[in-house]
Amino acid sequence: MQVPQSSRRILFALSVVGCVGALAGCGMLVGGANSIPDGETVSNQLDSLETIESTVVTEFDNGTTVDPSRTRAIRNLRTGESRATVVTGRQEGVTIGSNGTAIWMYNRSADRVDVLRTNLSLSNRSRSFETVETIFDRLQKAERGEPTEASISQLPVVPRASDPITTDASSVSIYGNVRLTYAGTESVAGRESYVVQIRPIDDEQLVGNTTMWFDTEWYYPIKTTTTVSIGEESTTTTVTYRNVTFNANVPEGTFAFDPPENATVVTRSVPETEAYDSRDALAAAAETSLPDPAVPTGFEFAEGRRSVFEGNTTVTLEYTNGTANVSVLTSPGTASTSGTGESVDISGQEGRLLDIGERSYVTWDCDGRPYTVSGSVGEETLLSVARSIECG
Repeated sequence: MQVPQSSRRILFALSVVGCVGALAGCGMLVGGANSIPDGETVSNQLDSLETIESTVVTEFDNGTTVDPSRTRAIRNLRTGESRATVVTGRQEGVTIGSNGTAIWMYNRSADRVDVLRTNLSLSNRSRSFETVETIFDRLQKAERGEPTEASISQLPVVPRASDPITTDASSVSIYGNVRLTYAGTESVAGRESYVVQIRPIDDEQLVGNTTMWFDTEWYYPIKTTTTVSIGEESTTTTVTYRNVTFNANVPEGTFAFDPPENATVVTRSVPETEAYDSRDALAAAAETSLPDPAVPTGFEFAEGRRSVFEGNTTVTLEYTNGTANVSVLTSPGTASTSGTGESVDISGQEGRLLDIGERSYVTWDCDGRPYTVSGSVGEETLLSVARSIECG
């Protein structure tokens, strides 16, 4: 089975930018003499945060070499507009930005501009900030000895010119149960910060140790170290925000970009995606019949998504029990039944089973359409879900 495109892109992004995908399970507060704020306090302050201007220093350490880069970046969190230029590093001179309707990357040395047409919204901002709020709520509850099970998604990051421009933004659950350790406060580039250590309880998780430093005034993560292991290779990424100005005044025209006259401009568009909070709503909007999987006990429908690209419709159904999720995706085309992954039988059809970290993927063809079922519920459970889906 071919690894889903979204998964390959996410693994690449994880290995080069060290972002946190999803944390789920139990959290335990250890150490730290200073009390930390609750989620509501964090939420109120983050809601008042509009712009961030900073120098982002990134280092990739694979145990043999350290690859550093320095980027000057500014971002409007409310509109989705951003602009970042690599000052030093392998991508020196590359600028990547967004004006709210398109993401563009200008490679000065190649005299090329890649443009990805999109329609950004506040949903990503809200989801990212909810992650930070949840972290602080979990830590405070653990401090009081209360249960702290939760599920959180990605953390907010400033775009860097080394990031790939992709046509999707799917997430992969890469954590199982984790232990959170509040390690007090430290200064990061002259700003006081709360230090939170994230350690997976399962030694076989894709992402190992992560430490985050949250600014004590704005609660924004101004430093992160993350270790990603794929096979025998491990890379530790450290991202540090220096010379940070929160709610900086942004001059008019900062996010506008006019390609140089002789530059090669390559433009692409992203799928038009809509989310639905009920299966009935998704079914009414979809142009194809929906799969009806038998999900594990305790799992409920969480969200449906319908994406249309070049006339083709992809439908995704998400189920969750609060700490784990199962996804069912069907799209036009033909699934690959050769190559990576273990050959498995899915109701008489050949499929492929592949494990990535704690998450497994099953892909097969059903009446001329490829199906992918993924989740962090174990191979046998996932295969059972796949085999419960009827063709047609």
